[in-house]
Amino acid sequence: MAEKFRLLVVDDEETLRQFLVELFVREGYEVSACGSAREALSRLDQTSFDLLVSDIKMPEMDGLELLRRVRVAHPEMPVVMMTGHGTVENAIQALNLGAFNFIRKPFAIDEILKVVQKGLEVSRPYRMGRGLLPFLRVQSLIKIPSRLSLVHAVSFQIVETAALVGRFRNRSKLGLRLAVEELLTNAIIHGNHRDESKEVTIQETIDQNKIQVTIMDQGEGFDTRSLPDPTDPDNLFKSHGRGIFLARFYMDEVVFNEKGNMVTISKNLSDE
Repeated sequence: MAEKFRLLVVDDEETLRQFLVELFVREGYEVSACGSAREALSRLDQTSFDLLVSDIKMPEMDGLELLRRVRVAHPEMPVVMMTGHGTVENAIQALNLGAFNFIRKPFAIDEILKVVQKGLEVSRPYRMGRGLLPFLRVQSLIKIPSRLSLVHAVSFQIVETAALVGRFRNRSKLGLRLAVEELLTNAIIHGNHRDESKEVTIQETIDQNKIQVTIMDQGEGFDTRSLPDPTDPDNLFKSHGRGIFLARFYMDEVVFNEKGNMVTISKNLSDE
């Protein structure tokens, strides 16, 4: 069976919007249409599309702002921008913001069809890669000196690797990042006592069902039984144990080794 591509058309002009829907449907595409950028963002949150075709000039939120937001939420999706008020500056701005291509209205039918087809061809390797996601298992290993300036970079890399599975919601991304930063900071300050000759090792394993991150320092460890109750909300406002409380809040499991110099956090992704 031939691959069925999903297109999203965004234009506040109903006549043109309907024309494009009919044109793309005749070409064998599955097409949805929106009359505003805000409606398009809502649709993109609910449904997966292979390509977006959007007007630039629209009321309330224009196509360039839509493009900015799409590039953040769906960086892999090609976007074709249309403009009937077009200038070279508009086209360049759209390309700089990450548009795949642009087209000026009025346009020839074969012109827009070629642009759309090319966009789908360019993104084809990514779509093929999505078919591997149920079988994908990603493992990464990071070793850093005990330097606090590296904490944010490590947490960013961990979250970006986790996002490869494609089922990680924004709230879960933020929670994972916060948990990693809190525990990594603890390992640097309390585990290795900021001794840059000592390393912190971070291991990440992720598949479609679960993410697991282990952080290990080279310190002498500690008695984990001395930690304040991490399930007690009052400890959220205490400096000692606050990181553990936040990690337990965002993650499904937080487990220390017997020595107390290694902690493993995990989260079930099956409900994402």
